[in-house]
Amino acid sequence: MDAPFNYSDAIWRLCSHIVRRLPLFAAVEMERVGVSFNWTRVEGRFGVWASMTPLRFEGGLCEKKRSGILWRMPEVRISGFEQPLLYVLSIYVPRFFDLPLIEKMETVIHELYHISPKFNGDVRRFPGKHYAHGSKAKYDARVKELTRQWLSSDPPPELWNFLRFDSRQLEQRYPKVVGRRIAVPQPIRVEGP
Repeated sequence: MDAPFNYSDAIWRLCSHIVRRLPLFAAVEMERVGVSFNWTRVEGRFGVWASMTPLRFEGGLCEKKRSGILWRMPEVRISGFEQPLLYVLSIYVPRFFDLPLIEKMETVIHELYHISPKFNGDVRRFPGKHYAHGSKAKYDARVKELTRQWLSSDPPPELWNFLRFDSRQLEQRYPKVVGRRIAVPQPIRVEGP
């Protein structure tokens, strides 16, 4: 019997190649980025396709005082990774499966672009109240340019070919599609009123 296809591992390998090929992501260590496979209740294009969750507070801090209460981010460790994770990339399926190929690629690069250039567990921050994206139009334009740069680096098709398949095609091609589920922790209250 054929082995199941591990979608989390395939996305992780794809991201590893992207961060090695694009200089903007030179600081990213994929050994500290987990890829989580999350099933959605509602199918269709509308809704979240993916997300990047930082596992530290602003500036990469493990602790933060808010309203007189000290909070700590717990470590996230998963098997196969020596160090605690700094980020979790969540892929929401089957919604992500059914995007067009280029949108899947752009979605993955969009999420990688959220990682701080300091690779400290915080997000890339832009000026103003919309610190996660800054200008959405400029963010999206930058993602499209990064995607174009990566594709022009001639990545091996076997690395990204799985993105060509929608949910129906994946079911036909593989006996089972699986992925790692990573629980994203909430900050823990350490001290305070």
